[in-house]
Amino acid sequence: MNRTAISPHIVSNHEARWAAKPVTCSLLNTMKHLSSILLVLTAVTVLAVEQSSSITIRGWQFDFPAFLKQEATAGPDFTVTYFTSTERKITVGIYEGMHPQQFADKHPNVTHEQALIDGQTTSWSMWETGDTNKEYHAELYLDIVPGAKPVEKFHIFANTITREDLILIQQAVNHARKTKSKN
Repeated sequence: MNRTAISPHIVSNHEARWAAKPVTCSLLNTMKHLSSILLVLTAVTVLAVEQSSSITIRGWQFDFPAFLKQEATAGPDFTVTYFTSTERKITVGIYEGMHPQQFADKHPNVTHEQALIDGQTTSWSMWETGDTNKEYHAELYLDIVPGAKPVEKFHIFANTITREDLILIQQAVNHARKTKSKN
């Protein structure tokens, strides 16, 4: 008997409720997936409409929305380049070094999403903070030069106040690419 639809062989109300429940769950899951797809399509559309500004960091090209202001901070053995918008309350950071911090470990309910960036498999860690004033966060790690020793990493992190802006930033990072070396 197929439990995803109500069968004519059901003999009690209890069994009818049980048999109908997977249909409801399946419909809810479908609606959640559709809303996620809609958010991604909205962000991709916004990214296509927004003007972008290219920056090359350690041989990697990133195309961020042009409204983000850029500022680099150098430490003793690392650099962090920040991209910010005070109007939209967006902060993006790109750490370059050998000892990146991990922000997601300090938060509950972190979700993970696989990404393939210029042939390198990685994973976004994403979480939300705040009850009434929500903030959306994401981070990932990329090897600056895959296979090189010592291993230097990009730690790319983002904080926004809307899901759409977080998706916009994630899409920009997902399209990063190694620049072609000129020989």
